[in-house]
Amino acid sequence: MTNTLYENDAGRVTRGRANGKESLIADARLVGGGRKYFHATKKGEAEAKAFLQSVLSEKTKRGAYTN
Repeated sequence: MTNTLYENDAGRVTRGRANGKESLIADARLVGGGRKYFHATKKGEAEAKAFLQSVLSEKTKRGAYTN
């Protein structure tokens, strides 16, 4: 069973743990964007999705993600 909440061409948002707390992990390493952790709340989920969308927009604009 997967814990993926959201996925696009830049990566995915999954549930996980960071520093002993439940977190949402936005993983954009497939396109070189790295990983970011967000609070496991509705606001955190929206921020994680927005992060992946921004990575995807940057990738589309430049052809490759640059941090």
